[in-house]
Amino acid sequence: MDLLPSAEFAYNNQAHKGIKESLFYLEYGRHLRTGPILVKESPQSNLNNLTYKRQEALEQAKAALTLVVERMKWYYNKKVQSIPFKVGNKVLLNLKNYQTTE
Repeated sequence: MDLLPSAEFAYNNQAHKGIKESLFYLEYGRHLRTGPILVKESPQSNLNNLTYKRQEALEQAKAALTLVVERMKWYYNKKVQSIPFKVGNKVLLNLKNYQTTE
């Protein structure tokens, strides 16, 4: 049984933690549908609305990703110690994974 199409549908329809929207929604400006469409709207008003929603979703995603980057930077800086090195200081190097070209 081939489950790849179902997995792809689930992945594209899932709201991602960082951007708070699904990838499909950001790309096409609408959510995936699993059944038949019963309501029919006029194409012109639907197109304008779709364009507006897509632009708005992209702006929200960019803002959410900026927030995620700031949060990740904060957590990284919280755990990493800043060691001030100056030119001429002697340091110890770990050469465990160091390879020469000989």
